[in-house]
Amino acid sequence: MSKKLPASTLIEVLIALVIIMAVFITASKIYVNVFMSAPSYQNMSIKKQLLDQLNKCIENPNEVTEHSIIEGIEYQTTVKQAGYSDSLSIVEVKAFNQEKLVGAIKGLTKKQAQ
Repeated sequence: MSKKLPASTLIEVLIALVIIMAVFITASKIYVNVFMSAPSYQNMSIKKQLLDQLNKCIENPNEVTEHSIIEGIEYQTTVKQAGYSDSLSIVEVKAFNQEKLVGAIKGLTKKQAQ
């Protein structure tokens, strides 16, 4: 009494395996691309801190903090006289993470009469 059971051949199994692998590779590439294109929290935080530091300097040009460290990021602020006007100053704020420049922003401010 030998009864044959329906089964897949080796070629059919290999073809199915190749199709599953192709789907998995495509899905993993899509996942990596989406993950890498999303803005990181640290970059968004650095941009916000740069804007905050610049706004502080513009609001109070006489009270400029040259160096500050916030959440492990060093911020350096420099104020230079604008070459084309005696009443304007250029404020530049740079952000460094482990001595590597990770962001910078510039702005103009009016000098206050003393």
